[in-house]
Amino acid sequence: MRHVFGLSVPHFFWNKDVPESLRLDYLVLLNTANELSYTGDVVKFYLAVMNNNIPNVFMDLSTKYSDKGELDMTFVSPDFTDFKAKMGMLGNLANEVGGRFVISEEKAENNRPLMNKFAKAVGRRCLLRMIKRNETTIHEMKEKYLHPSGLDWEYYGIES
Repeated sequence: MRHVFGLSVPHFFWNKDVPESLRLDYLVLLNTANELSYTGDVVKFYLAVMNNNIPNVFMDLSTKYSDKGELDMTFVSPDFTDFKAKMGMLGNLANEVGGRFVISEEKAENNRPLMNKFAKAVGRRCLLRMIKRNETTIHEMKEKYLHPSGLDWEYYGIES
């Protein structure tokens, strides 16, 4: 069986320290892949990233934990239409400037729960678009109790 997962990584801004949450996210992905591939299943992860540095972090973590297994990961970045479709969630925190989504780091930091909710909504929209385009034989499993690892993935689908 083939499993496809989608996860939004809601980090917009970047400092040099790797947040513990990213390391834990990677280990959850690795554990999920190991559990499912143990029975011969194939696992693919799509990760919607809000910051272009995130794939580098995941690649570094992949090297660090290479003895524990490998992940098949594809990184997708939301485009402006994804952001624009969900900008109403942010009210006056965000602006559209010359076809770009603009929000100050200070405003984002002071509104982290809202920004995380926004990132997940934008990421899910992007993930659905990319997965439907690339994984034509996969069907989404919307019942959350069917999701492996007991997690609420932004997307989970299987080949049927």
